[in-house]
Amino acid sequence: MAHRERIRVVALVRVISFYTKDTPYVEEALRLVGSCANHSIPTSILPRPNLGNWSLNCHQKPGFIREQLHAAEEPVLWLDADAEVMAPLDDAWIRDAGVDFAASWRPMSSHSELLSGTTWWNFTEGAFKLLTEWEKECRMNPGVWDQKHLQYALGMCPDVQDLRLPIAWTWIEDLFRCENPDVEPIVVHHQASRRLRKKI
Repeated sequence: MAHRERIRVVALVRVISFYTKDTPYVEEALRLVGSCANHSIPTSILPRPNLGNWSLNCHQKPGFIREQLHAAEEPVLWLDADAEVMAPLDDAWIRDAGVDFAASWRPMSSHSELLSGTTWWNFTEGAFKLLTEWEKECRMNPGVWDQKHLQYALGMCPDVQDLRLPIAWTWIEDLFRCENPDVEPIVVHHQASRRLRKKI
């Protein structure tokens, strides 16, 4: 009997993001759209109003992600608008883990820091609970970076099942290359906020 070759199914997760209207982030988002197209990755990358403040603009993330999850009714991958996809985004292994949420973490001297530029969200009660807690923190403390709010919110939701993504999924060249010389990035973040934060 001839052996049948086992075919591995690749799940390409939908990339979601927003860019603020009439700001330099429009150009950043165009690069993201093009890089996803290069790998046949489905996207939902949409405009959002510029609230006149970089931090407040970022605080629109949890509401936007919730909208996209409801629309997709399946897992989605949030990427900041200044990201660039370097390889197919196969998330089958994340889905198989059965988690609500996934993100990369940066090890620090005394703690680890959640990196919110790439975040994976399942269509689960736990994911929506985390989004609600994150949005509440953003609303209560508008001057604090949304990434810090997300890390705090995750700590406040101990029943949310989370997974740590490899750093290749949230690659920042000048932060990670020295200690990870052999890593091939999957998603590169160009850190546009360093250039644009004070211009918005």
